[in-house]
Amino acid sequence: MIDPLFNIVVSLFLSGLLLASARHKLVDRTAFIQAVSAYHLLPNRLVAAASVFLALGELLIGVALLLPFAQPWAGWAAALIFSTYAVAMSINLSRGLIDIDCGCSLGRSGFRLSWLHPARNAILICLALLTLVPMTGRPLIWFDLVQTAAAVIVLGFLYLAAEALLSNRALMEKNA
Repeated sequence: MIDPLFNIVVSLFLSGLLLASARHKLVDRTAFIQAVSAYHLLPNRLVAAASVFLALGELLIGVALLLPFAQPWAGWAAALIFSTYAVAMSINLSRGLIDIDCGCSLGRSGFRLSWLHPARNAILICLALLTLVPMTGRPLIWFDLVQTAAAVIVLGFLYLAAEALLSNRALMEKNA
């Protein structure tokens, strides 16, 4: 059993990540379709539909993570979508295809695939599965709200820092 505060923090973080990612994919559909196509995992006729399905799936899962009654399926769905992305990246890394946009950069370009991408997704998968662990019955107090806000902000900044490191690493490799 885990503390309910931990569940709330993880759910809010993953929800924010998925909603921001879905927004990026829906706003710049052309770029996301190109990213999905570059993976060479689907027939060309399915790429556009799959890109919409993935973006809308992220949107739905992101909203569902905010709803306590939907959290059990949302946690599984989040783990599944992060796993799907990790497998797709791993397949292309195994093929030696690194000069493609991962499709996850939240609006920034210049990414090159590396094994750090599936590793990052493995962490996200673990976090998604943690939302399924039963919570203790500890009542929340006002200070828990402060801790929740601080923890979600810190997780968000850590994620953005990791994204920046991945981006800068790719740029440094290109210039080396």
